[in-house]
Amino acid sequence: MAVFSFRPQLALDVNGNLSPGGVGQVYALDDTTYTSPLPATDETGAPLAAVAVTSGRSQLFRVEGHGAVMWKSGSLPAVELISADGFLAVAQASQLAAENAAAAAQDLADLATGTYDSQLAGILATPGGAARAEVAAIASAAGGGGFVSAADNGVVGDGVTDDTAALSALFASGASLGLHVLVPMGFTCRITSHLTVPSGSTITVAGTLDLSEVPVSGEGAVRVTGSEDAPASLTSNAAAGATTLAVGTGHGIEPGDLVRVASDELFDSHNTDIKLGELAEVVQTTTSSITLAAPLCSTYTTATNARVSKISPARHVRIYGPGKLVGRWNDTAGESGLVVRAAVDVLIDGLTSEGFDTRHVALIDCVNARVRDCRITWAGRAGYGYGITTVNASQDCVIEHNRIDRCRHAFSTTNEAAVPGITRRILVARNTVPSTLTASGDALDTHGAAEDIWFDFNTVLSAAGQGINHECRSGRIVGNLVMRTANHGIAVHNESDAQGEMRVEGNTVQHAAGVGIYIFPAARGATSFYEQLTVSGNKVRDTSGVGLSVGLQAVNARDWNVTVTSNEILRAGDVGLSVQNADGGSVASNTVWDCVQGIVVDDCVHVAVTGNSSRTGATSSATYVGIDVKGASQWVTVAANTVRALSASQIGIRFADTASICWVGPNAVRSPTPLVEGANASSIYVTTAA
Repeated sequence: MAVFSFRPQLALDVNGNLSPGGVGQVYALDDTTYTSPLPATDETGAPLAAVAVTSGRSQLFRVEGHGAVMWKSGSLPAVELISADGFLAVAQASQLAAENAAAAAQDLADLATGTYDSQLAGILATPGGAARAEVAAIASAAGGGGFVSAADNGVVGDGVTDDTAALSALFASGASLGLHVLVPMGFTCRITSHLTVPSGSTITVAGTLDLSEVPVSGEGAVRVTGSEDAPASLTSNAAAGATTLAVGTGHGIEPGDLVRVASDELFDSHNTDIKLGELAEVVQTTTSSITLAAPLCSTYTTATNARVSKISPARHVRIYGPGKLVGRWNDTAGESGLVVRAAVDVLIDGLTSEGFDTRHVALIDCVNARVRDCRITWAGRAGYGYGITTVNASQDCVIEHNRIDRCRHAFSTTNEAAVPGITRRILVARNTVPSTLTASGDALDTHGAAEDIWFDFNTVLSAAGQGINHECRSGRIVGNLVMRTANHGIAVHNESDAQGEMRVEGNTVQHAAGVGIYIFPAARGATSFYEQLTVSGNKVRDTSGVGLSVGLQAVNARDWNVTVTSNEILRAGDVGLSVQNADGGSVASNTVWDCVQGIVVDDCVHVAVTGNSSRTGATSSATYVGIDVKGASQWVTVAANTVRALSASQIGIRFADTASICWVGPNAVRSPTPLVEGANASSIYVTTAA
């Protein structure tokens, strides 16, 4: 049985003043008649007949097996001790000195972030009751929760003994009592079946959980799991932006519940497995309706089986490092590591995870989950191999400051065919990916059934596939460094049936074997395009293919409002800057130097090409064209550009194919052939000589 230590209690009289002396007894919390005092001991384990009170405070005492107790001194009112931590007393008075509270609060904050000072690190590294009591003292001064160590609760941690049952029991009791469970440094816990982390858990893994013997199920070696009720049908359509849903009577949903709103309608027509769905909080209910805290993202119709189901999520789960989760390594049917399903308010912080071939951390139908400061290595299974993944209707999650190496995808969104839901509002920021595995190893990846996925300030040092592959409807790619990719540096394509908006800004791409930054229409049969597309301030260096390519051809419809500005492209092995199939927008203030070709504007309408610098270099072709307007381009203006094309066969500005109704303003062109109008081009108006 667990032994819980309680700090000295204040003895207060009925007026709230300190009582200088007396004796006290401890009772089970539900023993309000005070008939069965619990056996208490002192710090050494010696029995106490009563808890003496001297100068207004009792001595420190311990109780075995009861973390939730009350304390009563003489005829004074009983005081309920915090049942949520087993160490601390609720009884607080203004007389209690608080001079150490600030320092203790910082210690707890450091503990929560994994940034231990030397004193606290030494405490955590030392198993046993003394260490626990010292941590408890720190927690007490700050009013925080208590700790319980695996070292004191039947967990051997020698790497040989099967610790599955003992650790499972400790996790369960820790959550029920509100205790912070510690697996100390130096412990290696051999786990042979799945571990469940209950709702409300706070766990620090400072040692190692060896999960290599856990049977394969696909649901994770370590699991955090909520539940979902059978759905109730909507009785009328619910449009995007609505907050009130009509639901049949007897729905059983209450204010504060989390629900899934879903239907059988496809998010994109080329993928019949992915159905519309999203999670929402309920703020008000009637017998025939529910009101949501936020507007719906999609429209749900009764014709496509619109429905709502109540989710009972796991809540307020914290799992800290700096310890390890270790999987099988190189097992093509390996288990996932940590799987969090149907959960709200989850933090995974500072863990090291090694050798899970399927996925290391999976957030499935989670709201407000954060994975930060983790070190993840190896997930190479073909078709899987995820470092961190957000799944189904997960939303408002953050993946930040992680180092993810040798996974097929360091990060990915994905969807389960059996569960409706679209991933939304995921921030992936300031992660580092040293390398990826397999030919399809895109470092940062999304699948089509997602929207508003943001990649900010990540570093990809090498990738066996693409550095960033953004397939979802909308989002942003900002400030990332992508280097040495075996395919494209950054690839962007909207694989949904809904129009989207994208920003690709401030990224640096170097040494891509394909296109540096490649933005193109849906490649898998979806019917979408971008109605707002901004590509600005990017730097692309030394690519084998095109430096920066925006658009491909008129597969579905032209992208609208395309802005390509202030990008720098150097030494591309093909065209430096290609803008195709744009309807409205500008190609402005870009620098394109030493590429095989300069700037190409192909099949665009209502586009202004202004203020760009295009010049030849050592890698440019003999037939280099500085600015080439071609295809069926119309109403294109070319003005105020600087073009250098030096050899006899190189051209400054050219209008080719069936380009028509275009204007050429004043440009600074240094070329033997400043301006060429092709035989099929027509209505090229030169307002001032080029």
